[in-house]
Amino acid sequence: MAILKDNALSAIEDEEIVDVNEQDKEEDVEAFQGSVFDALLTAARYESDTSEQYTIRIKRQVQGREVILLTFKIHPLSEEKINAVRKKNTKTKRDRRYGIDRDRVDNVRFRSQLIYEATVEEDRERLWNNRQAWEKLNVLNGVDLIDKVLMAGEKDKLLESIETISGYGTDDEMDILVKN
Repeated sequence: MAILKDNALSAIEDEEIVDVNEQDKEEDVEAFQGSVFDALLTAARYESDTSEQYTIRIKRQVQGREVILLTFKIHPLSEEKINAVRKKNTKTKRDRRYGIDRDRVDNVRFRSQLIYEATVEEDRERLWNNRQAWEKLNVLNGVDLIDKVLMAGEKDKLLESIETISGYGTDDEMDILVKN
């Protein structure tokens, strides 16, 4: 089992740790050419911008040889989208003994729904919303299909990639320059 990532995603995850001041000396970072308004609009398009999409390939052993079973693209998720998915997969239960509410997140479904939401629309329709697969694997929707099709380790690696491209992760994995 393996997840093959395109070169752009691998470059983000394999970036070396560099002191900020040294990084400025080594790289020729170009400033955005345009107004602040244009820069804000450009920054806000990350979920739909094709340059922010990354190809994922699910590779497994089939009949003694490695094959790529699935290929699809993912895009970054907004904090709002991640929180909406978390809320959708959280159940609140009243603890009568102590008189408090306890939240319980269905982590399996939460993780699968993050993958579903991060998959670009065309691939989501082609893969996860494939009604033939739903009937054959006896599932009700695309999120359930992800649970049936992807192994736990594949989902884990895929979620790490989604977190990285969504801006979560260590500072050395992100293209944010900090100046004194």
